[in-house]
Amino acid sequence: MKDLKHCKILVTPTSFGKGNINIRTELEDQVGKVIYNETGKPLPSAEVANLLPGVDGYIAGLDIIDRTALNAADALKVI
Repeated sequence: MKDLKHCKILVTPTSFGKGNINIRTELEDQVGKVIYNETGKPLPSAEVANLLPGVDGYIAGLDIIDRTALNAADALKVI
């Protein structure tokens, strides 16, 4: 099993950590890299597909997650 410090996580809910900033800090302390959705809105499939390569875990928001997006997920272990 891969060590969490070597994991890359995609976080797309725009509300993630808004009520408690410690959630973001705790996640960032546990894993190697965290990518956040900075657009302020749900992502379309093409944008999700561009972000998913190399991602081990995906905390999904209201994004469009279709075949196109999932086909790009070459390392994804959990959504």
